[in-house]
Amino acid sequence: MPESETRVSAPDGIRVHDAAIEISSQGLADLVQQKGGAVTISRLDFSISEDALNLILAGSVPEGEVPPFAALTETGVRLNGVRDDKRGEVVLNAGSLRISFSAGAVRISTE
Repeated sequence: MPESETRVSAPDGIRVHDAAIEISSQGLADLVQQKGGAVTISRLDFSISEDALNLILAGSVPEGEVPPFAALTETGVRLNGVRDDKRGEVVLNAGSLRISFSAGAVRISTE
């Protein structure tokens, strides 16, 4: 199996394939003492399973509200949500995304 195929799978949870993460001594102390903290990420390559993504989405809304739901396919993702009894859906049919940052803006493009 080619490496690109194995890197996309995340059978359970989140799999970090590659990362460069920096935490200062003070940031680490704050994290350990559960006071917050600061982490700098300069390289990141990870896979997340559908179940893990939906767990994160469920934790992103206040208690009692219906969380958005994601369904992952080989060609993209389908996001469904409800707010104030209004249903919404976003379907992204793209094999990959590129995210670029500049001062005051984020650009997301399909590849």
